[in-house]
Amino acid sequence: TVSSGATVAGGGTSMLTISGLVGEINATLDGLTYLSTEVFTSDALSIVVDDLGAGGVGGPLQATAAVSVTIDDGNPPAVEQLATLSGASLDPCNALDASPAALTVTFSEPMLDPPGDDTTGDVTNPASYGLVAPGPDGRIDTDYCGAVAGDDIVVGLSAVDYDDAVRTATLTPSSVLTSQSYRLLACATLADLAHQPLDGLANRGSGGDFVRRFRVDTDNAFANGYFDCGH
Repeated sequence: TVSSGATVAGGGTSMLTISGLVGEINATLDGLTYLSTEVFTSDALSIVVDDLGAGGVGGPLQATAAVSVTIDDGNPPAVEQLATLSGASLDPCNALDASPAALTVTFSEPMLDPPGDDTTGDVTNPASYGLVAPGPDGRIDTDYCGAVAGDDIVVGLSAVDYDDAVRTATLTPSSVLTSQSYRLLACATLADLAHQPLDGLANRGSGGDFVRRFRVDTDNAFANGYFDCGH
């Protein structure tokens, strides 16, 4: 909304110029609407104020400021797909006929990825995930992030890389995944650009760890392991 007395040039473009008295400009800025061409993005508005040399000494004077903008559709992020680095799908209880070099997690929208890899909610923070294997009792009891349950064994991650263009994190295990069952967890601490927690339960509400079981079985001749998948 343009305040009476102010003039606006460049509306609908990436550069907007508002001219007028201070009160008129402030009133116009109060009704300013930012329109993004992307559903999920982060941006920064650069603001330059110039008095055009209207008063005082020293000629035209300027002041600058920047305002960060995050665009989000309001829905929490979710896991869209799990696969191996070679492209094999990690369907529930799927049997992989080769040990994967890495696992990929594709999200429904861009995820929080600040500098470094130790921030809570960071998509590249190994602590944002869990990978466990059965202990001596032969079954996996852990079904949430945090301390493992029963005698489950933690399989560490040596690195997590993220490709924002395809919204995919690549998880590299710290050791070779031998033939047995595993449980992969994407923790509810993971967040999108608007800091909304992961919808791990797929109920369109923030919260809940995402859990998926899969199996490595290099001797399994069947295309999938559904019917013969145990603990």
